[in-house]
Amino acid sequence: MTVFEPHDLYTAPQMAQVDAKAAAAGIPVSTLMARAGEAVANAIIDRWSPRPVLVLCGPGNNGGDGWVAARVLAERGWPVRVVSLVPPARLTGAAADHAARWTGPVTLWEGDGPAAGDAALLVDALFGAGLNRPLPPPVRRWLARHTAVPLVAVDVPSGLDGSTGQVPDWAPRAALTVTFHRSKPGHFIMPGKALCGDLRLSDIGIPAAILPTDRPTCRLNHPALWSGFFRTPGLNDHKFTRGWAMIRAGHPAAGGMSGAAILSSRAARRAGAGLVSLVAEHPLNDWPGTLISTLPWTETCMERRATAFLIGPGNGRGPATRAAVLAAAATGKPLVLDADALTSFAGEAEFLRRVLSGPCILTPHEGEFSRLFAGTPIEALPGRLAKAQAAARWLGVTLILKGPDTLIAHPDGLTSVQADALPALATAGSGDVLAGLIVGLLAQGFPAGAAAEAAVWLHASAAAAFRDAGMIAEDLIELLPDILLNFYEKSLPE
Repeated sequence: MTVFEPHDLYTAPQMAQVDAKAAAAGIPVSTLMARAGEAVANAIIDRWSPRPVLVLCGPGNNGGDGWVAARVLAERGWPVRVVSLVPPARLTGAAADHAARWTGPVTLWEGDGPAAGDAALLVDALFGAGLNRPLPPPVRRWLARHTAVPLVAVDVPSGLDGSTGQVPDWAPRAALTVTFHRSKPGHFIMPGKALCGDLRLSDIGIPAAILPTDRPTCRLNHPALWSGFFRTPGLNDHKFTRGWAMIRAGHPAAGGMSGAAILSSRAARRAGAGLVSLVAEHPLNDWPGTLISTLPWTETCMERRATAFLIGPGNGRGPATRAAVLAAAATGKPLVLDADALTSFAGEAEFLRRVLSGPCILTPHEGEFSRLFAGTPIEALPGRLAKAQAAARWLGVTLILKGPDTLIAHPDGLTSVQADALPALATAGSGDVLAGLIVGLLAQGFPAGAAAEAAVWLHASAAAAFRDAGMIAEDLIELLPDILLNFYEKSLPE
C-alpha cells in the first residue's frame, strides 16, 4: 500500500481529489468550507486587532471561504465589507449557501473595481491555488493599487499557481496566507515563497486516511525521510569503516582557489567521514587530521578504499577539471559535482549524461544550472520545480538546485523542498560547506538521495543555530557538532 506522509505537498488537483473523496465519505463541502473560512477569521484575529476589513470574494469555493470568513469576523465585532466578483445569484453549491448567510454590505465588482474606503486589511478570496493563468486585468490593477494595505490570502495569493510556485503574470504579496489540510508546493517554491508571507496551515477535519489519487511528487525535507541512515560509530569501527572521501582541491597557481576545498574537507570530517583527503597539485595546509595528497588525481581515483569523490569547489574551470570528472565517474563510486565541475561542462549536459555511471549528486545554483543546460529543452521549462525534476530524471542523478527554496530532485522526479534555508547562507563558501557535508555522508554509505537531503537539512539547521549577525561559512562547520548531537538525541533510537 502506498504511504502518504504528513510532509507531502499537494498540488491543487490533488487537493481537489481529497476534497471530493471527503465529500464522498460523508463530509459535506459546505462543512469543509465553513471550517476553512473560520480558520481564516481565527488567523486574522490572532494576528491583528479589530479594524475595517474588505473581503474580496471570487466565483468559486475560494470565494466561499471568504464569505464565511467575513461572517465570522462580523459576528466577532469586526467592521467588514464584502466585494463579490460576480453577482451572488450566480454562485453555486456551497459557495452560494454561505453567501446567502451573509447579512452585511456587499459591493459587486464593476469596471476597475470598488473603492477601498477605510479598509485597513484585505482578504484575498478571489481565485485560490488552482489558477494557472494571469489574473483578469481589472483585478490585477486593483490589487496593484492597494499594495500598501496588508493582505491575507486564502489558500494562496491570487495569481500564484499553488502547484508550482510560478506566477503567470503577477500576484500580490500577502502578509499572511492561510491554507488547509496540506500545504502546496507553491507555498515554498520561489517566487511563491516570497509572496505568501507568514504561512498558517489549518486542520479542517479531513481524515488523514483520505488521500489523493495521484502520489505527491513534492514534499518538505524532513529527518523522517533519511534519519534511518545515520548511525553512531560502533566498537568495531575504525576510520576506513566510516568511509574515505576524496576531494579535489584547486590552487591559485593552477587557476583555482584552495580555500573552497578546505571548507569542504572540514565539513566532510564533521559529517562523520572517517578519513578525508585533499588532493592538490601543490601542498596545502588544513586541519592536522586531513590528509594532503599531491598524487595525480587519476591515481587517487584508483584507490580501492576510497568511498566517495567531490570535484568542483575552487577547482578552476577547464580541461583539467573536466578530466578529473571523467576519471572519478569511471570508477562508478558515489560522486558529487559542484561549482567549477559543473561550469566546466557548460552547454554539454548531453555529454555529461553519457559519462556518469554511479550514484551522482549535482549541486548547481541557478546560474550554474542555466550554463550546464543551455540549449536543452530543460532550460526552457517554466519554473524551478519543473527544471529540477526534468534534469534529475534526464541525467539519472540527484540534483540539488540551490537557492532560498533549495530543491532536492531525485532521479524518479520525487522532490524535497528545504523550506527554512536562511538568507544568511548567501555568503562565500557556504556552498562548499554543503558539498563537503554531502560527500562526507556519501562516504559513510548513505544513498545519494538521503545524503543530499540530510546534508541540506544540516546545513540549514546550522545557519538557523547561528543567532547573531556576521555569520561566515566557517561558522557553519563549527556549529555542526551541536546540531548533530541534538539530532542524535531527538531522532535516533537508543
